Amino acid sequence: MNKFICISFLLLLTLSSVSAYDFSFEFPAQRYAKPYQNELIQLEGRLIAASDNTCDIVCNYQTSAGPGIVSPTGQGNPARLSKGMPAEFPFSIRADGSGGTATTPITISCDAITEGLCIFPQNPGAKTYQGISIQYSYGGDGVCDIGHEDCASASIEPACACSRDTTCHPSTPSGQEDQRGCAPFCGNGVVERQYENCNNCPGDVGKCDGEYCTSTRDCEGRFCVHTKCSHAPYINGDSYCDNNAGENCRNSVQDCGCSATQQCNSAGRCETFCGNNVCEPGEEHVCPQDCPGYCGDSRCDKDKETCGSCPQDCGVCQKASKEEELAKNVAAEQGRQAQAEKTNQERIAKIKGTLTRPPVLLAIVGGIGIIVWLIIHLRKRKHKKGEKAVAHRKCHKCQGKVEADSKFCHHCGAKT
Repeated sequence: MNKFICISFLLLLTLSSVSAYDFSFEFPAQRYAKPYQNELIQLEGRLIAASDNTCDIVCNYQTSAGPGIVSPTGQGNPARLSKGMPAEFPFSIRADGSGGTATTPITISCDAITEGLCIFPQNPGAKTYQGISIQYSYGGDGVCDIGHEDCASASIEPACACSRDTTCHPSTPSGQEDQRGCAPFCGNGVVERQYENCNNCPGDVGKCDGEYCTSTRDCEGRFCVHTKCSHAPYINGDSYCDNNAGENCRNSVQDCGCSATQQCNSAGRCETFCGNNVCEPGEEHVCPQDCPGYCGDSRCDKDKETCGSCPQDCGVCQKASKEEELAKNVAAEQGRQAQAEKTNQERIAKIKGTLTRPPVLLAIVGGIGIIVWLIIHLRKRKHKKGEKAVAHRKCHKCQGKVEADSKFCHHCGAKT
């Protein structure tokens, strides 16, 4: 009887040891997308059934994200693990910690499947593994996490603040918002060419050409020409010829056109030219079209030029015969005499015409009469004065009157 009890007790001890089971957990190094604070992140662990297990096991786990089963997919039924068998399974934890680091434990518990030799299995109990640590993003970490933060979070995350040229979610943006929610806007003092122009935002871009201006800063083209905006230093057709700005008769005929007697040269300057029917200084001997009448203009002026004085216009003189020379000399002499006679006749006619004029004739006659009267009157007065001043006596021989102090008579020669 005692022998039977002992055998039974040894058998129970053997069965109990055979039905024992165990497991271990590994957390391999792995890459993962950095989560944002309080987000769930899925990781991967590995559970290994002990190599001396008598029983097959199924396991589950618990993390900060909640419970789960040890299964390759994390869904459905848990994986059945025989001794020494590994099982990789996904599990999730929550990114919650301090300073961007979350350290969380995972607790695993397994149950034995009682069948075959697995009788009265001994449950090793739940095991908790520490050291699962991950990095996560959070507000204030110096990085603007697009999708979780934007410009509205700038008070918490300064990295999300908009630049000086943009504003956060503007009500009237000049263009599209960027990932942070920042967009350019009219009035920021910056020209966004892809969104703004002189029509929809003259405050930033400047006024369009032709608009009123007081300075170059008012204009898109940065030229204010006679109170009008322009992209060039002068404006064609504004009635101003701005030579100092490069406007001339070549590039702006309407404003800088030449006069009727000038033409525009290649340098854009108006100048006179031969052929404008005006004889300008300097053309007298080089432009017969405008200044005819000089030797060398290819025209023989019969009144001024001869073959002798200007052979280049009138041709070389032909040698005349004696008869022709004599006739020429006679004709020349007759011409001189005729000209002299004509000149004398003109002088006589001029004098006659002057003298026959009634007022002139009367003035001449009156003047002559006055002159004659003055001469006669003066002689009489002189004669009377002489008589009174000189004493006279008679000649004793001829009785002629002689001066008193005269020694001889100037009538007969007798001595007085």
